[in-house]
Amino acid sequence: MHQRFQDRHDAGRQLATKLERFANRADVLVLGLPRGGIVVADEVAHALHLAIDVFVVRTLASPFIGGRSIGAIASGGVCVLDAERIDTLHVSGATVERAVAGEHAALERVEGAYRGLRPTPDVLGRTILLVDQAFSSDGIALAAVEALRQANPTAIVVAAPVAAPRALARLHERADECVCVAESADAGDVRAWYEEAREPSDEEVRAVLDAAVRRHRGTHRLHSPTPVRAPHAPPA
Repeated sequence: MHQRFQDRHDAGRQLATKLERFANRADVLVLGLPRGGIVVADEVAHALHLAIDVFVVRTLASPFIGGRSIGAIASGGVCVLDAERIDTLHVSGATVERAVAGEHAALERVEGAYRGLRPTPDVLGRTILLVDQAFSSDGIALAAVEALRQANPTAIVVAAPVAAPRALARLHERADECVCVAESADAGDVRAWYEEAREPSDEEVRAVLDAAVRRHRGTHRLHSPTPVRAPHAPPA
């Protein structure tokens, strides 16, 4: 069994070693799932010199069907509905609309808290590293992959320090690649895997993202080629 990670920073650095082939690529974007996944994702992005942002997912559930998920909405205004489950459970269109409206409001609040006024990143044609602190069987990562597919990225690579075998099997069916440091059936038990297991606050997540954006902009300017000015044409 893999030893416990010291904290999410340590876990992110270890995860980054499994993703080194993506380093320094302008077409690769790291997206972290809040909250703890943001800290892990930040370490990955920092180690590999990649851009990072947050990807918020809200699952859609109805109180009339025991809270079972009927889809999800995510950053960028993406809505994915499980038409088969909606039909099987005889969920009305009005119920679906109420679920979407309620979660959309919650999504906007969370997005504002984490991203502020920064626009949602464009994932079209990019390789996405979707990072969380763990993949258990809660389905959030699956919903995130399905939502991202709607935005047409080139590839989606899901990555976490620890993942449950069952969750990995399901993710392998949806994502282009799955990467983890360790596999364990108790991946969802954060305290079993992180010596420092305290969940970061919304303010801490916002601070991590703001610092990461400033760092990446500075690195981009540092490595951007100096434009060469064309010489003035000689007088006629």
